[in-house]
Amino acid sequence: MDTKNGDPRIPSIHPRIMVCVRRFSKLTPKISIQCSFQRARTVCRMPHIHFHDLRHSAASELINAGVDLFTVGRVLGHKVPAQHTTI
Repeated sequence: MDTKNGDPRIPSIHPRIMVCVRRFSKLTPKISIQCSFQRARTVCRMPHIHFHDLRHSAASELINAGVDLFTVGRVLGHKVPAQHTTI
């Protein structure tokens, strides 16, 4: 997966989301996933939603579930605790 620092990373995925992800081949072009997301937000009448918003939503859900900030940061791929922020 592409990251800001160039280090490879495999993100954690919720089991319910994994069902959808399995429909894509590992060779599926990134543009196909982006197009699928754009179609989904159109169908949901939420054109203001961006793919990156899912990251923020995941962090919020983890925090609301009582997961500590250190763990949330690790799930998000933060390398140092200084990057952890409250949402």
